[in-house]
Amino acid sequence: MLRQDSYETINALFGGVDLSLAHGLARSLFHEDGPGRPPRRPEGLMNMALVMNLKGWGIRQAIREVGGNERLREACLIQEDEEVYPRSVVSRFIRRLEKVIQAIFEGEVVQLLKRIKARRLVAVLDAIFQKAWSRRDPENSRVGFSDKDARVGKAPGGKKLGYKAHLATIPGHEIIIALVTASANQNEKRHAEALLERAEGALRSAGKGLKRAIADSQFSFEAFRKSLAGKDVEAIIPYPANQRKGERGLLRVDKKFRTHGPYHQRLKYRERIAAEHVGARLKLHTAFNRLKVRGLSMVETHDLVSALCLNLIWEAAHNLGIPRKARSITYFNT
Repeated sequence: MLRQDSYETINALFGGVDLSLAHGLARSLFHEDGPGRPPRRPEGLMNMALVMNLKGWGIRQAIREVGGNERLREACLIQEDEEVYPRSVVSRFIRRLEKVIQAIFEGEVVQLLKRIKARRLVAVLDAIFQKAWSRRDPENSRVGFSDKDARVGKAPGGKKLGYKAHLATIPGHEIIIALVTASANQNEKRHAEALLERAEGALRSAGKGLKRAIADSQFSFEAFRKSLAGKDVEAIIPYPANQRKGERGLLRVDKKFRTHGPYHQRLKYRERIAAEHVGARLKLHTAFNRLKVRGLSMVETHDLVSALCLNLIWEAAHNLGIPRKARSITYFNT
């Protein structure tokens, strides 16, 4: 276990962000008055869900760690004479969080986008595989046994059982502005429009527009390109080898990930690395890649909490006057 002083930056994180929307929506999940036992501080449970995701803990480990550490108790709003939140209370809260997490995430995104000066922004689209918390069904190896929503799909190292989180990221700032979770067998093309719609909705709410969409060749299909063109959004998406064969002057990426085509498009395509950076931080420094929930809706809730944590790091770093730490989860988590 880390020294108690090492959790000081967790408190700095919660002190450096505005969680009023998240806390308000968390309170709305419980009754305010009337019959029944009063709820255990929904704001503290919201904070505990964030701590769990940042530390990569399951519920049992989180209860042990928080219960024995003064700084974590403070971060989770647990009074000195109170017991840590019981496992059943935390579990029920996480299930209820499914109802409001999208609104919490979108509200945070809009606040962050308003702080960016540019009127039109660039979005990078990508998909990240997540291994399901289940084994394959022995009667149907393409689906999960204990998680019926999980499917076998392409993943690093071969085909595996899991999900895909489809993300839209702002390069340079590397905040996540939209997320759609789907079963791993569903191609990026199927969810490109929904992801773009959520990203544009967040930008509109912040009074901004989308200038350019950057994605890999998995997002290359004619309907999507026409949709972007109709919205005056530049598409920086390489054509795969089986599309428009032999035609010159098109952006393409070969098997060694070398880009070919117009220089200005190749230069803009370099910004796609932002998606790789975001994906690496999600997988290495949050609970994103350690699923302990089952079912598509609960997995998407889990993914949105992970994305929210990443965005809160950006907000805290800027509010605390240390923007150089805007991408450093470890600074606020060690």
